[in-house]
Amino acid sequence: MAEEEWQATGARIDARYELTGRLRRVWRGFDGREAREEISRFFTRVRERSAT
Repeated sequence: MAEEEWQATGARIDARYELTGRLRRVWRGFDGREAREEISRFFTRVRERSAT
């Protein structure tokens, strides 16, 4: 099993609710592939916002 890289990121509460809504919209089935993609996009945006 490969080691995963972990990062801690702070996000405002409205951004957290945004993520929850997006996950509820895209989650289908057991594997959650679409949800993982949405999570990746969300944290990319969070990192971009925090860099400014």
